[in-house]
Amino acid sequence: MRIVGNKYGAEVLERVVEVHGEKGIWKIVFTEAESSALRKVRVRDAHILTENISPAGSAAAGSLIDLNQLNLDSDGVLATLQKEAGAELPVAALEYRLSSSPDADTPVWTVTWPNPREEKMSVVQISAQSGEVLGRETLPLAASSSGTEDTLTEENSPKKQSATRSPRGIRGRSDILDEVVQNVERPARIVRRILPF
Repeated sequence: MRIVGNKYGAEVLERVVEVHGEKGIWKIVFTEAESSALRKVRVRDAHILTENISPAGSAAAGSLIDLNQLNLDSDGVLATLQKEAGAELPVAALEYRLSSSPDADTPVWTVTWPNPREEKMSVVQISAQSGEVLGRETLPLAASSSGTEDTLTEENSPKKQSATRSPRGIRGRSDILDEVVQNVERPARIVRRILPF
């Protein structure tokens, strides 16, 4: 996040609508100051890998993420998941997404990971403000992992996203990776302390 603030100005941290991490690559999405276009920046090891702009009207921006309420970083999320699971997690396969909750306007982490042996996909939502586990879901792997619209890989190759809605109000992987994108500023020193990128 610091590298993004350094390049585009600290004020962009007021306009972040999504943070997505997978395989060591973080994607930060924020709205352009003078339009409804979305700028997507991919970062790895404090270096910008790619950046692109979605033209205004091509995708609806999600709600702004209030970084003042961000008290749990990805390391804290992992610690919470490991405590919840009571077993070793496939850390390399975890996919993180930070977005604003549509119900409470607070930041929420949604983490997904596959269990190919059981042909299941685990989905857990954790409050980025309190660290509380808000919900958990186990979905059929075939139904929940048909690909992502903006999956982060070493090659940054996009995949098509299916549109399956999970039950009980917890967003499934397809909702997380598709709907969130469609659906202040904390001082720079605080952001640098909390966010690992």
